[in-house]
Amino acid sequence: MNASNISSFVQTNLFERNTVTESNDSNSASSVQQTASELNLSRARLGSKPTAGINKPILPSKSGYSLASSAQRFSLAKTRSTPGNVSRFTATSRATAVQERILCTIFESTKDVNSTIGLCILNFSTGELILSEFIDSQIFIRTVHKIQIYEPTEILLPNTSFSPTYSKLATILKLNTPDSVKISEVTSKYFNKQNGQDAISKYSIDEETKKVNLLHVLDKNFALCALSATVYFVKEQIPKSTAKAMEFKSFRIRFENPENTMLIDSRTILGLELIESKIYKRNHLAFYKFLDETVTNDGSSLAQKHILQPLTSKKGLEHRLESVQFLMENSDFLKELRNEMETFEDLDKIFCHLLSVNHVAIEPEFKINYVLLLKSTLHTTKRIATTLQKANPSGMFLKEVGCILLNNKLSEIESAIDEKINKDCSWATSNIDQQNQRCYAVKKGTNGLLDISRQVYRNIVDEIVQNVKQLNDTHELSLDYKYERRRGFYLRLKRKDHSELPFLPSNFVNVILKKEFIECTTLDLLKANARLEEILREILIASEQVIDELLNEIMGNLSALFMMSEAVSLLDLLCCFAKKAMNLEYCLPKFSDIIYIKKGRHPILENLIKSFVPNDIISLQGSSSMQLITGCNRSGKSVYLRQVSLLCIMAQIGCPVPAESATFPIFNKLHARVCSDTMEIGSSNFSSEMKEMAYFLGALDSQTLLILDEVGRGSSIGDGLAISLAITEYLLSANCSVFVSTHFREIPALLRNKPSVSHFHMKTEVTRTASLKMHYKLTTDFEATSGNGIRLVGPLFGKKISETAMTIAKLLEKSGRYQRMAHLQKHKDPDTVAVNELEKDK
Repeated sequence: MNASNISSFVQTNLFERNTVTESNDSNSASSVQQTASELNLSRARLGSKPTAGINKPILPSKSGYSLASSAQRFSLAKTRSTPGNVSRFTATSRATAVQERILCTIFESTKDVNSTIGLCILNFSTGELILSEFIDSQIFIRTVHKIQIYEPTEILLPNTSFSPTYSKLATILKLNTPDSVKISEVTSKYFNKQNGQDAISKYSIDEETKKVNLLHVLDKNFALCALSATVYFVKEQIPKSTAKAMEFKSFRIRFENPENTMLIDSRTILGLELIESKIYKRNHLAFYKFLDETVTNDGSSLAQKHILQPLTSKKGLEHRLESVQFLMENSDFLKELRNEMETFEDLDKIFCHLLSVNHVAIEPEFKINYVLLLKSTLHTTKRIATTLQKANPSGMFLKEVGCILLNNKLSEIESAIDEKINKDCSWATSNIDQQNQRCYAVKKGTNGLLDISRQVYRNIVDEIVQNVKQLNDTHELSLDYKYERRRGFYLRLKRKDHSELPFLPSNFVNVILKKEFIECTTLDLLKANARLEEILREILIASEQVIDELLNEIMGNLSALFMMSEAVSLLDLLCCFAKKAMNLEYCLPKFSDIIYIKKGRHPILENLIKSFVPNDIISLQGSSSMQLITGCNRSGKSVYLRQVSLLCIMAQIGCPVPAESATFPIFNKLHARVCSDTMEIGSSNFSSEMKEMAYFLGALDSQTLLILDEVGRGSSIGDGLAISLAITEYLLSANCSVFVSTHFREIPALLRNKPSVSHFHMKTEVTRTASLKMHYKLTTDFEATSGNGIRLVGPLFGKKISETAMTIAKLLEKSGRYQRMAHLQKHKDPDTVAVNELEKDK
């Protein structure tokens, strides 16, 4: 399978295309510019002139406009602990001593009216270099989204973004990134598309990958410019203290197509708690924490990416579900695969160390351990491939994974290791074991000089052992010998066994008294250590030469290792979905142009609430594309809206869903504004809500899913009703799928005759004791009862307050406002009715 095929098979395309310039964002854009002006932005430099083309600009504080407040930002888990999978290699690698560093370079042109963005992300831990180019909105929703997903430690922008004034992009990035993220400028001359093309030619892993990448970026000038500045920064600006560990011979360069994933804006990610629960951070209430039952770090990372950016390829999703179904039907096979994958280390980070120049990311004393880890990984891979081959799976993805794991290049790597490394060579942890490993790991006959040096080394060690035995016999002691890398061989005896000994014989020198032991040496042992150190140096040089040749040989097949890593992560994710579906009785979704979910359940809450009440969800273009949901507080409206969003996401990552049956359309955008019914926690900011609403209303289309929970709830009754009705009326013409909850009973009354509107109500019953009984069931029967909110909060207040509130509510009900609106609605346009009634209220 060539590189282009595997890219289409296992890589996740992380961007969503927006080919329409949102003209309606002009007001939002002007407001951002106004915000920047109000903050009195002035460009400041560190020093009078740039040093090597880069400066750290001083940007405005975060007190102004923000797409997501700092309190609401989420954090993606970069590593995780897998039971029974303790990392042996990474703790010994020099690369891990460097703090994880992710560089993001963004190129924009102030002359470009389409807000085109070129993006380059470089992860120093994995050697992955991701390129993309896309047309963003006027307030850079997609760019902010990518920054929050990748969590860079430093962002580079061209100096034209800061001079003569700060650009909108620079301002928005500063207001939407943590204070710990550096935002630096690079002289614009380093953003050069030709240098970007040269970098791809120079740093690609192999010729095939280079050809594929050059083809992908053929007309992506902005992405190439961002790549050019990234390479310049890595070469010229990385501090000398970490330069060696971050010096790459090659990168895993990948261009990510902006067409095949759903866009979920950052506020939706926070509101739906896709990554982290806002309230119960210690509980597994966040969607990702609930769904993730992968057994590898790479699989867990892939699960995060898919949740934040679901797929939009119907064919790809159907193939994925076919594989999940096979795994569900073969539980023993599923268990065997997961048990094998559980032994894997973090494959991406392991293979990344081969990308460094002269393999400096691996300490010399651990290179053999590294090779053994590769060998162990390949053995596990072969066992998984054999298991897949025997099962003869029906799913195309499973078959492709099996083919990748049986790649001949992987067999070549294993053969090269077996050719040079002794089969009985094992993992070494202690100093003496590591030294013996480095001396004897390479097979006899591989290097003639090495064989001679080994024999001399063996003779000297035998001489030391014999010398210790003679000392024991001569002085009647129970001496033992130990080895340390710094001291070499030395003598040790237990103090309790020689408590009557007044002093050591005169030929023992360098005596060290410790609590339980006496450590010392002799002149003969010091001489032997000197000879041993000299011959050991020759052995290590010869061994390291052989190991470096082996690593260079493996480097020639590095693309196969990364393909294997991606295939394993996908297999782990599919197994995770299958296990979750089997344990919780999920169904396989189908794809059409409608939403039809029978007895759908909230994936998280159904496991926390006894007798969770399922609900049917139906949305048809032209007849019920807009659903209006009414009901009192805590009746289940917000849970229902979250449920719709989460089930759509699950379907578009290829995961079974909690329902009896389910059919979904393919959405390319998801915007959700949901609130919490938890009375003790949560508040709304009306101005912020309206700003966010304006940002995405202009970019809606037939493939957008829009979830709105109680629009206008933060304003007065009259203003809130007016705004809610106006927005709802506008959404009718947007031709998207909309779910809206509201407390304004006038809205469904005014819009119920619209052909694409359906009204549902969360059933609530008033008991004989005047309390509320929630049924949490969606129904078309609407009961216009007042005072439900008062009944809900009644136990929190005294009897007098509750009775007074109920009296006022009944008086308002008798004023006849609702009856007048219902009557006028039969004879007039709904908009006219709303205006007339609001004028009367004033």
